[in-house]
Amino acid sequence: MHTKASITLVCTYDSEIDAAYIYLQHPAAPGSGSRQVTVDTDIVLDFDQDGHLLGLEILDARTHLPRAILEAILDNDPNQTEKP
Repeated sequence: MHTKASITLVCTYDSEIDAAYIYLQHPAAPGSGSRQVTVDTDIVLDFDQDGHLLGLEILDARTHLPRAILEAILDNDPNQTEKP
């Protein structure tokens, strides 16, 4: 059986430090991340104590993500005024 589905993810972007975060569990409870795995120097995966992936952090986001994605994140954040 094949099932196809899509969901909306919560993503944040801090243009000052050029870091994006993609939440797979939102809201993430403070301290819920118990283990981080660095995939490469700019990608970090956050896991909970049961091994479930909570989200991923993308450092140097302007290099790794398309500009349109970063702009879409900022466009959906009423507190953000600066474009990448």
